[in-house]
Amino acid sequence: MLMHIKRILAASVVISAVLAQETVCNGYAELCDRKYSNVTSVGAHDSPFIGNSSMTNQDWGVSAQLDHGARMLQGQIHRQGQALHLCHTNCFIHDGGSLLDYLTQVKTWLDKNPREVLTLLFTNSDSIGVEIVKQPFVDSGILDMAYHPQSPTTAAGDWPTLASLISTNQRVVIFMDYHADHSKVPQILDEFSHFWEDPYNAVESTWPCTRDRGDSSSGMYIHNHFLDKKETLLGTDIFTPDTDKLTTTNAASGEGSLGAAIDNCVAKHTQPPTFVLVDYESHGNGSVYEAAAAANGVQYVAKGDIHPPTPAQLSHEMDDNAGEDTSDALAVALAQHLLTLTLPATLALSLLVL
Repeated sequence: MLMHIKRILAASVVISAVLAQETVCNGYAELCDRKYSNVTSVGAHDSPFIGNSSMTNQDWGVSAQLDHGARMLQGQIHRQGQALHLCHTNCFIHDGGSLLDYLTQVKTWLDKNPREVLTLLFTNSDSIGVEIVKQPFVDSGILDMAYHPQSPTTAAGDWPTLASLISTNQRVVIFMDYHADHSKVPQILDEFSHFWEDPYNAVESTWPCTRDRGDSSSGMYIHNHFLDKKETLLGTDIFTPDTDKLTTTNAASGEGSLGAAIDNCVAKHTQPPTFVLVDYESHGNGSVYEAAAAANGVQYVAKGDIHPPTPAQLSHEMDDNAGEDTSDALAVALAQHLLTLTLPATLALSLLVL
């Protein structure tokens, strides 16, 4: 009899845990009934670029970024031969691996976390056709769970709630900055029809939160909260992450912090940003996620000890997110400078390898 009672109690605990989980959206029950456009989330700026060089922006791989709480992943799509890769500026400088491999990791994480809504934002400076971009999303299985609105643009007030996106398994919202075409691929949305962004490549932590790009009437906006250093080499401005100031930049409060920047945005625009993009999201033991929780008016729920990786862990992450990094500052400057010149391809290539 006693054993029977223990089994019933154990089963009750399991059922209660499952039911509790089913009332949570992106980590918080309070967010379930919020429209997608009315939630502030942290985005990992240049998510695929893992390491500690001048051309990397994160130090944990994409699965860890998601585990920590990132709910937007941003990256740059470029051609690499016949494949699409995630490269920083161009694939000579830093190749973060194939888009398909990256999306496959994301899909694996989403399958393990069915109560999460994720946003993907990609730049497309190579002007790749949207139907070509679509294929890795199909092959990874991501496109099957992507939000697909009926019209090319969705007004801020017309977005579904997080709970609705979860219940219909449209848990991935995909944006691309240029060359999206709703008539060809309705799951890949035009970024600047839905968002405006404030300036990027900031070298001072004043964070003005003023429109730099995009449609100011869209109702949603992105705050670029990553601080850079600027150097000029061979006549080319090089912006690299200011890692010396990450403790302040990623803090939840204080002068120059993410928390203070969000407060400034609210003072100017009456509502917080929909996404805040940060470098090295692990620095601050979850402080960037604490700042987002405050913007959402919820009590921050820590996801354990969030910290930068040890050298051994970083090496492992870089192996798991395989890419090629040639980002010595002089090489970067030379590559970027050559790309602006009208030179025969063979001559440019020979100069790059000197």
